[in-house]
Amino acid sequence: MFSNNLFNIDIDNIELLLAEANKDLLNKHGNLVNKISKIPSEISNPNEVELVQNLLTEVKSLGKQWSKTRLKDGKPFTDATKIVKNWFGPYEDYLKNKAKNANQLLTDFAISQQEKLREEALEEYLNEEEHYDEEGHEENLGYLPNSDFKLNDETEAETVINVPLAWQVKGYNISNLPLEELREYFSDHSIRMALKKHLDNNGPNLLEGVEYEQIAE
Repeated sequence: MFSNNLFNIDIDNIELLLAEANKDLLNKHGNLVNKISKIPSEISNPNEVELVQNLLTEVKSLGKQWSKTRLKDGKPFTDATKIVKNWFGPYEDYLKNKAKNANQLLTDFAISQQEKLREEALEEYLNEEEHYDEEGHEENLGYLPNSDFKLNDETEAETVINVPLAWQVKGYNISNLPLEELREYFSDHSIRMALKKHLDNNGPNLLEGVEYEQIAE
C-alpha cells in the first residue's frame, strides 16, 4: 500500500525492508541482549568487573554499528530531503527577505510618526501654557528632549493605529543581564548544558545547588 504523497514512497513497508537488510545486525543485537541479561545486579569480585567492562565495550560498539547503519540506510531519504529543502529554499528565503524589508518600512514609519507626534505635542504644550520658575521668571522649556516628554496611552495609540508595534529582543550584554530575574525561563536542557560546560572547564563540587556524581567511563 502506497501512502498518498508526491513521490509514492512505500511508507508501510520501510520497516520490513530495514529488517530484511539488517538481519546480521539484528542477530548480533539478540545475542548481546542475552549477555546483558546475565549481568549481576551487583559486582562483587574482579572477574565480574572484567565481565561487565567487556560487555560495556560490546554494547558501545554495537550501538555505533546501529548508528552507522541507520545513517547509511537513511541516506537516500536524507539526500532527498536536502534536495527538497534546497528546491523550496530560494522561494521561501526570497519571500522572508521581502517580508522583513516591508516590516522594516512599516516599523520606520510608525516610529517616525511617534516622534513627530511627540514633537507636536511638546510644541503645543509649550505654546499653550506659561511656565514660571520659583522666582516668577518664565522658564525656557525648549531644551527638553523628546524622550523626557511622555504621551498618554491614547495619543500613543493614534500614531500606530494602522501599524501595530510589538516589542522584541534586539540583543543583550551577558555581563549586565539580571540572570536571577530570568531563572524561571531557562529550560532544563539549557541549564544542564551550562552546568556541563562549567564542569568540563572547572571541575566538580564548585557550584551551590548542583549535585555531582562519578560514573564509569
